[in-house]
Amino acid sequence: MLTKFIKADLRNYLFILVGVSFSPVCLAGFATYAKDWPNDPEIVNEKIQDVAAPTFLKSTSDAGVCVEDTYGAQNMVPEVGRLYLKVGLNYMDSEVRNLRNTSTGVFANSTLTKKSSKVSYYTWEIAAGTKWNVFRVELDYIYTKEILYNVTPVVQGRTETIQSTVNNTALMLNFMYDWNAFTYFRPYAGVLWGFAWNRTRTALVGGAVGDNASQNSNFFSPLAWGLCVGGRMPFYERWHAYVQYKYTEQGWAKWKSRTETFRMRGTYYLQGFSLGVQYTF
Repeated sequence: MLTKFIKADLRNYLFILVGVSFSPVCLAGFATYAKDWPNDPEIVNEKIQDVAAPTFLKSTSDAGVCVEDTYGAQNMVPEVGRLYLKVGLNYMDSEVRNLRNTSTGVFANSTLTKKSSKVSYYTWEIAAGTKWNVFRVELDYIYTKEILYNVTPVVQGRTETIQSTVNNTALMLNFMYDWNAFTYFRPYAGVLWGFAWNRTRTALVGGAVGDNASQNSNFFSPLAWGLCVGGRMPFYERWHAYVQYKYTEQGWAKWKSRTETFRMRGTYYLQGFSLGVQYTF
């Protein structure tokens, strides 16, 4: 009997607590519907008044003509013929693939024990561009981190170890097509072409021919290329948010020991996702 009473009492307290918790919300809602209450209960209006949707000006594909639309409270400036700047945060994969031994002498025809190396990381990008009709062109730079290629042994059947790093710098020219069929999300696709500089620092250690000294090697590629897809979302006057996936091949990376006894090369790839903002001047 006592247990039943305690349970009933707890339920009552629970109902009271819930009622007290929701009462401010209920009162606020009632006050919203009846903004003249309690001055004159006879004229309380229980209908929410329709508020005209704010407008903004967005650009169309016809030479920057502005048309009125119901999107937000700001006036979007036309992009056509204007310079814009993009800054983004990226999650990227940098990878050297298809490594092959190009040595002569004692390493000739030897098989590499590891034919790729990869690193994943967060980084940033910056780009500047402009728009003509539904086409955009921009110059893009992504900060990349070095790839380590440290392997023991470097080739099968020998004991030499390689200790090396690979660094990449690239400037890409992006040509993109915008689909303006949607007001609030504008997908795009593009092709990339540019210049890449791949630099390696190599030390061949141990074994019969290891020299224990580092050697730098640089390779310039004028044929870096890639593809990208993404979407942009206008959200305030001159601002767009964007999300993008990018895949690029950025030329050869070459390794060589100080005495050039050992040589190899591979192709540098970069891919990943970007999230950022664009400002139109």
